[in-house]
Amino acid sequence: LHHVILLLDTVLKLLINMKETSESVPDGETEANPTVDYSDSSDEEDIRNTVGNVPLHWYDAYDHIGYSLDGLRIPKISKKEDDIDEFLAKMEDPNYWRTVIDPQTGGKVVLGHDAIDVIQNIQQARYPNSDYDPYPRYVDFFTGETATMPVCNTSLAKRNFIPSKLEEQKVRLLVKAIKARKRLTRKVGGKASKPVFYDLWEDETPKPLSRTQQWRLKMHLPAPKMKLPDHAESYNPPAEYLFTEKERKEWEEQDEYERRLDFIPKKYSSLRLVPAYDKYLKDRYRRCLDLYRAPRKKKMRLNVDPNDLLPQLPKPSDLRPFPTEVSIVYTGHQGPVRAVDVEAGGRYLASGGDDCTVRIWEVSTGRCLLVKKCAEPVHGIVWYPGGKFALLAVASGKRLLLISSGVGNKQKLDDTDIFVDNLWKKFSKDTDWQRPSDEQDCFLLAVANHSKSISQVIWHVSGDYLATMAPGSGSSTILVHHLGTLKTQIPFARTKGQPRRILFHPTRPQLYVASSRYLRVFNLVKQILTKKITTSVSCISAMAMHPKGDDTVIGGMDGRLNWYDMDNTIKPCKVFRYHDSGVRAVACHGRYPLFASVSDDATAKIFHCTVYNDYDKMPLIVPLKILRSHRKVETVGSILDCTFHPTQPWLFTSGADGVICLFTGLKVSMTTAEGCNKGVKSPLSLLHEICGKKGLTPMYELLTSQGQGVDSLFVYRLCIDSVVATGRGKSKKLAKQNAALNWLMMIVEQGNHRNWGISGQTSAEAKQFLLRLAAYKDDEQGGVNGDGSAKNNTVYVNVLQEFCIQKHYLKPVFTEEGMCGAQHDQTFFVSVELGEYKKTGSGRSKKLAKQNAAHLMLDFLYNTPEDELNAHLLIEKAEDPMLNGQLRKAFELRSLTVKSIIGEYDVHYDSNFSLETFKNMDLIHQIPADIHLGLFSAISNELDLDYAMSEMLDNDKNVVLFMQIKSHPSMVLVGSGKTFEQARLSVIFKFLIALQQELA
Repeated sequence: LHHVILLLDTVLKLLINMKETSESVPDGETEANPTVDYSDSSDEEDIRNTVGNVPLHWYDAYDHIGYSLDGLRIPKISKKEDDIDEFLAKMEDPNYWRTVIDPQTGGKVVLGHDAIDVIQNIQQARYPNSDYDPYPRYVDFFTGETATMPVCNTSLAKRNFIPSKLEEQKVRLLVKAIKARKRLTRKVGGKASKPVFYDLWEDETPKPLSRTQQWRLKMHLPAPKMKLPDHAESYNPPAEYLFTEKERKEWEEQDEYERRLDFIPKKYSSLRLVPAYDKYLKDRYRRCLDLYRAPRKKKMRLNVDPNDLLPQLPKPSDLRPFPTEVSIVYTGHQGPVRAVDVEAGGRYLASGGDDCTVRIWEVSTGRCLLVKKCAEPVHGIVWYPGGKFALLAVASGKRLLLISSGVGNKQKLDDTDIFVDNLWKKFSKDTDWQRPSDEQDCFLLAVANHSKSISQVIWHVSGDYLATMAPGSGSSTILVHHLGTLKTQIPFARTKGQPRRILFHPTRPQLYVASSRYLRVFNLVKQILTKKITTSVSCISAMAMHPKGDDTVIGGMDGRLNWYDMDNTIKPCKVFRYHDSGVRAVACHGRYPLFASVSDDATAKIFHCTVYNDYDKMPLIVPLKILRSHRKVETVGSILDCTFHPTQPWLFTSGADGVICLFTGLKVSMTTAEGCNKGVKSPLSLLHEICGKKGLTPMYELLTSQGQGVDSLFVYRLCIDSVVATGRGKSKKLAKQNAALNWLMMIVEQGNHRNWGISGQTSAEAKQFLLRLAAYKDDEQGGVNGDGSAKNNTVYVNVLQEFCIQKHYLKPVFTEEGMCGAQHDQTFFVSVELGEYKKTGSGRSKKLAKQNAAHLMLDFLYNTPEDELNAHLLIEKAEDPMLNGQLRKAFELRSLTVKSIIGEYDVHYDSNFSLETFKNMDLIHQIPADIHLGLFSAISNELDLDYAMSEMLDNDKNVVLFMQIKSHPSMVLVGSGKTFEQARLSVIFKFLIALQQELA
């Protein structure tokens, strides 16, 4: 009965729904606001499918769509209609376009106006609800004005007026803890409990071990680990590990103990193709034999930090002052400078060399005060000790010469004359000394007892004795000369070995004689040998003594330096090998704890040496600085001699390149000297000094001025004695400096640097000298960057560009090659290409890298023969099509005929007038000033010059006319005059001069 009632109820509801559906939308009418509710609730009585709001794809594989209330399957209703029915519905039903199929019931549902509006709003990217206002009117409830009534007038809850019981309980606990003098801490979370470990056998009593067992435990040696496999044991080893046929044959012929490997490496394409190791059991058996039968030995290893073995030396910065930089360069010798020495006062420097001259210099300025010519090369020169007399002992060839320096105060010169007069009074014919003739009045006395050339001359500290050494002279190799009696003595009847160096002890009557391997000390009073030391150097070449007289430094041709304590030991206390070539000279400072060594590797090493009064304490020797300034000469060497300033921490070095350098502890402007030439600080000052001597006036003209501030650019034109050069820079001073440098470079290129007094024996040396001047001037102007490099004001780039323009070479092209390093420590690389030549520079910035690249290219150009450069870099030889046309007309055309001169003055010239004729004419005398304009017009028409002129007035109301030649040859010219015509003639005349120089 129950089921029957439910069935009737269901049928009744179905009939009612069908009736409502058919009556809801009559023909030709639509529902006003139809709404369909698909929510799953108990109120849904009109949904025919009772399966609920479950995903319908669950029934895709079945022929039914759910179950009824009676548990019967509800068959699926076919959604597809016949094409004809669908077409008729589309044509007859006006609501077809908004009819959809309900997936649950399978019936058709007509969408209302609201649903259509929502769909259209979503399609057009608008808010679904058309009545929604996204920007409602803002009501500012909280303003600065005091409101009479509150915005929210809700009453407070009752709990706001009742004390909290939880807070009361916490306060009660705190009060109780305070009374009990306890401190409550809030535990955020409990810490993890540590695991508890206990001994399983703590109740058992261990048995005492025997001595043998204790010894075994103590002396237990673990087995050594097996050797780890290398690349040769890989299944896919590199090709260099595989045997060739020859190596394989040799391996098979060798005995087992001779083989480097006990297997032949093989290569497999994959690991799964590797077969089983056929020697596995044999290797395991050998390993077991090693573990069981091989004896083991315990080695005691010391865990020592290598830094603890090194001596704790002070920092070089804490040992200042000492020489660090080149301050003055003395040039004038025409060959290697063999010897240098500084007088006791430190004001004058004496030098001698292979050019057979003795030169005396002023130390502070680098000026050459005196030049004396000798008959033979000078190998030794020494000042009179103590500075009492202005005397020099010079070893020239086989003769020992005494020369009056002629420098110093009047009192010293008078004392020297009196001393020499007393010597002449003692002079007699039976002496070994010779009195110079009238033609040799520059020499005071001469001694000629040696049969070979003298290699060294030394003066005793008292000033009464001189000692000379001439290797290869037999018994007279070493001679001692007495000034008081003008006698010469032979201290040794026979010399053992070949003497190399000799030295007087500063306080004792001892003479040190160094041969190839031995150092002998002779007592001159007792005339006995007191000590003989066997050195560790291959061949002694230099020797010096500490001012205290207890220590001696010896240098050898193998580059070693030995420091000997002469009182305590015959073995060297310190041995240094910092030089790559033989040591030429060693010098100790008389006042500062310094000593230096020079070598054929073109370096001078500076050392700090502290000698203690405690004989048990070793001397402290610290390497300080490596100095470089001389160039190598293959046949002679590099640095030949060195000496310290008597009162200052300065070092003088003389080299085979004919240069003497002064190194000081302060970085100052470099000064040069040649002959009587004196201090020069920059190319500009050198140029002005040369012009002053020649009686010439340098003419500077400002050609152009562009930009402001850091972007400004100035171009100056310098004209001296018909030689014109230009220079540019970011300031007027720098532009003048570059113009002076370029002018000096042009003089060097012409080979007239010696006539103008520019230092250098050859053009390459003169160029290097000028570049050093420019570099030192950049250091003065630019200072030092943060990375320690010298700031450069674009000198090298400008010099390279000016050099290429003057030589008519290709234009240098700079290219950024890239960078490397971390972001905070990047290094940039920039290359410069000039034809087929390329140089790359690096730096902390692109600008610095560009400067270094230009500097390298300049060095290359100055050191390369000009014929080779012309063959590759001349514009005439270039293949670039852009260099044709006007540029070739300017440099290759040699028969330009000026048919007529069209100008303001209508002047005609001979039809045979050509560029070759124009090139050789004197523009001042042969061409009148009134026809310059016509000549310029004719030349500009023939060469198709592209130029522009602009005028302005200066402060004196004079007309200043600027003319810029845009086509080749490009230039900027400036002319001035009282009127426009005068200014135009002035600038045209300058153009004709510049064009004549270009053609030349």
